[in-house]
Amino acid sequence: MLDNVVLDVVIGLVFIYCLYSLFATIINEIIASAFSLRAQMLKHAIKRMLTDNNENIFKRAFNWIFKKKSNKKTPLEKKLFKDFFDHPLIKYMSSGIIYKIPSYISSENFSKTLLDILKGLNTPNDDTTVQKINKKLEVLGKAAGETELQSDTIKLISSFLKDAKDDLDKFREKLEKWFNDTMDRASGWYKRQTQLIILVAGFLIALGFNVNTFEIVSRLSKDKTAREQIVQISENYVKDRQLSDLDTATAKRLDSLVMTAHSLYKTDIEPVNKIISLGWSSWNNFTKGFWNSILGCFVTALAISLGAPFWFDLLSKLVKLRGTGEKPTEDKEKNKSSGT
Repeated sequence: MLDNVVLDVVIGLVFIYCLYSLFATIINEIIASAFSLRAQMLKHAIKRMLTDNNENIFKRAFNWIFKKKSNKKTPLEKKLFKDFFDHPLIKYMSSGIIYKIPSYISSENFSKTLLDILKGLNTPNDDTTVQKINKKLEVLGKAAGETELQSDTIKLISSFLKDAKDDLDKFREKLEKWFNDTMDRASGWYKRQTQLIILVAGFLIALGFNVNTFEIVSRLSKDKTAREQIVQISENYVKDRQLSDLDTATAKRLDSLVMTAHSLYKTDIEPVNKIISLGWSSWNNFTKGFWNSILGCFVTALAISLGAPFWFDLLSKLVKLRGTGEKPTEDKEKNKSSGT
């Protein structure tokens, strides 16, 4: 077994990062559930598809914070976008209790809903239907008094119908591909949003518990007893848990997430905090090392933003590395027994 101070310090630091990363992830899931962030991102993505609205996320956040109403809604927002979410197929997908927008829509439901809006409900698929769709697109896409299409969104949808050569089945396929491509990008938008939330939450958590990376390294380097205890807990943690446990811990309802966060703190985080004396013992302790604490907590927040699976995987490898080889005492006993 490798008995190296530097390796033990790294294992202790990685273990702490893993615990607080999982804690921040659960906090993010609580925020996402409470504010229906997935549903809001889906709504934003469909709004980008069905309107000519170019409002970015910073402008939306500004308007939301200061309760500022956006500019007058465009005809597409009033008709196409509103009608989409008022369609029975979409409207009744959500629980309707807290947020009335579903968090997931299939490509098939998207294309069916959009076709129903363009052609009208209960209209058979024939040549007359294609004419109705073209007429509807013209009405939606032309500004008052104009003879040509003014809407980029309607131009795009019209091009899909033209490329499909007025074949409704092919037109439906193109709408579904358009939706799937947009959802792929929306997944990236949501991931970046999540990373930002975890980074902010990680910094607040690190600052609240004084999880200062520099102080942790210093204490683990100097305190042999604390270091050995943390390493032992880390090894047991890796043995008792699997990487899949970290995923299932966050796939719960809002009330379950709160209980999970509380359990994680009481079972794992609080004992570790006591061993290496994390936290604020006094206000003077904070003011004396203010900038050191801020910088150390920011480094911790950056580490937390990498995610619990990353740190758990690294911790497993480090624990396995530490377990390789033989203990020095075992080597000496073998040498004595062999007479060398």
